[in-house]
Amino acid sequence: MNLKNYLVISLSVLMFFSFNNFVNAQGKKHIKKTIAITTNDGNIFIGKLLKETNKIIRIKTKSAGNITIKKNNIRSIDFNYTQGSSIKNEIKTTNKYKDYPSRYFLGTSGYNLKKGEGYYANTWVFINELNYGITDYFSAGVGVVPLFLFAGTPSPVWLKTKFSYPVLKDKLNVSGGIMAGAVIGLDIDFTVPTFFYAAATVGNRNNNITLSFNYGYVEGEFSPGLYTLSGKYKVSRRTFLMTDNYFILDNETDFTSLSMFGARTMFKGLTLDYGAILPIGEFIDSDIYIYPYLGIKIGLGK
Repeated sequence: MNLKNYLVISLSVLMFFSFNNFVNAQGKKHIKKTIAITTNDGNIFIGKLLKETNKIIRIKTKSAGNITIKKNNIRSIDFNYTQGSSIKNEIKTTNKYKDYPSRYFLGTSGYNLKKGEGYYANTWVFINELNYGITDYFSAGVGVVPLFLFAGTPSPVWLKTKFSYPVLKDKLNVSGGIMAGAVIGLDIDFTVPTFFYAAATVGNRNNNITLSFNYGYVEGEFSPGLYTLSGKYKVSRRTFLMTDNYFILDNETDFTSLSMFGARTMFKGLTLDYGAILPIGEFIDSDIYIYPYLGIKIGLGK
């Protein structure tokens, strides 16, 4: 597959995500079932679901009639509310499924973790990382590949930071950060590059497209740029389709790329990312190699 055809396919997939996001934004109609909404100030509203969009939810209550609530004022929603459930149970039920929109498979987005929100991520068993939201706009993370467990093999460790800003809330978010690391137990003199990145995300936390730019800096020089085109689309209450696409352009304009396609499913207390990795480029000749991807995120903090 040549570069032109590959870019057409990747962009078509991401445009499909955007189109569906636009259609969904016009309004989702639901069966009139009873739900319970807890707002950020602690109030609880119980009623029949009339309408839901990416920005608002409208319900019909017994005492106050029809009420429209903005989603950015909502702490939690219980779509499985049953009459007589306690307030404590309502809040616990709504928070059992958690997504982390700050990240795709591996690529970053323009969104960030909220203050006090964090997660432990494990990829392919050996890659471990902790991320935590220090404020709503700033987060930090640490990671390790613990190869030292195998006869003291040198082990990579890293620290990363991320700052994000909502240019247009739930429509356009930008972020940037730094990742630096080292290799513990390495006998030879080796300089690990420091990575700088910036990202822009179009869309809300559930359905969006992100373009990011990544550069490594080592021994006074910048590496060739790594460009990432990522997308995410919610197909059900607990599942998203996702893709990460990586492009490297070196000084001689040689092209190398790698794509990740799959999904994220939320379970109680954790999320599961799964899919396939497809390297594409002239260096693979005419053969196609597909590698499986599997990763989990376990929620920490609030």
